Amino acid sequence: MFLAETSANRLDMIQVVDPAKVDTWTIAVLDASTTPGFKDGALATAMFRQPTGLFLDTAAHALYVADTGNHVIRKIDLSSGTGTATVTTIAGEPATRGFFGDDGPATLALLDLPQAITRCANGDLYIADTGNERVRRIAAADGKISTVLGDGTGASAGEGAPSSLFSVDTPLGVACDQLGNVYVSSRNTVRVVSPPGTSTIADGNGPVVTIYGKPPRASFPANVTQCLTGLAVIDTATVRVVDACAGLLVELTRS
Repeated sequence: MFLAETSANRLDMIQVVDPAKVDTWTIAVLDASTTPGFKDGALATAMFRQPTGLFLDTAAHALYVADTGNHVIRKIDLSSGTGTATVTTIAGEPATRGFFGDDGPATLALLDLPQAITRCANGDLYIADTGNERVRRIAAADGKISTVLGDGTGASAGEGAPSSLFSVDTPLGVACDQLGNVYVSSRNTVRVVSPPGTSTIADGNGPVVTIYGKPPRASFPANVTQCLTGLAVIDTATVRVVDACAGLLVELTRS
């Protein structure tokens, strides 16, 4: 398991010593520097600035990092182990915040305080581009970036298609299910972008719906929802989301 220590500007690896005793574990720092900065290359000498969201792709032996303070997405190649792992930047311009680059290479795009990332079954990456009030996709086929959800407005209003024309308020979590749906937790809602038609890629033309926190928020716990952060898809019928302000772990079940 991997952990982002945001305030310490570093990444840690947690290992269970004895699988039969879950309370026996060790923690080790992956990157040597705790000084905020930016540096690709060998993981041992890499530098990060306020890393937050992580996604471990076990099949590809890669750890994706939302390097929030640097406004970039980084990829750590773990195929040969952590000792010789390397870090590359796959989206954003280091230390440059903004909104730019849709329909072009992700490495030339601008992001603003990205805080979460996930990889779907088809290989596409989805980024919670938090400061830009958008969710963006990096296509596996060509590495180009596009907006899937969000018009740059800090709100979560309306449902319909195309999803790229509807708003999202401070996206902080993003996850995929095996059906190709993309789940997004924002400040007080969980929204879902579905693949358009028969496509397997949610490319900004699919419909968006709100499955949690939809106004008027008349009943508990939706009526106290204010700070939805971490999001996990358990299976195609179950989603769990953290409400950091209310101290709740909410489970959503498809009926």
